[in-house]
Amino acid sequence: MRSAGLISIYFFDTSAIAKRYILETGSAWVQGLTDPVAGHSLLLSEYAAVEMVSILTRLQSSGM
Repeated sequence: MRSAGLISIYFFDTSAIAKRYILETGSAWVQGLTDPVAGHSLLLSEYAAVEMVSILTRLQSSGM
């Protein structure tokens, strides 16, 4: 008999997505959740892509 597994679904706003690519407080936790081996489902806002481009452009402009 197959046991029912728990499904973990996380909603990531842009600040959480940024933690996946920019090392800061909480980055290790986010990287663990987004690791495909973890098997979590992630939900993202449609605006996240545009907001991430803005964040990365701002960081690049500031020399980070």
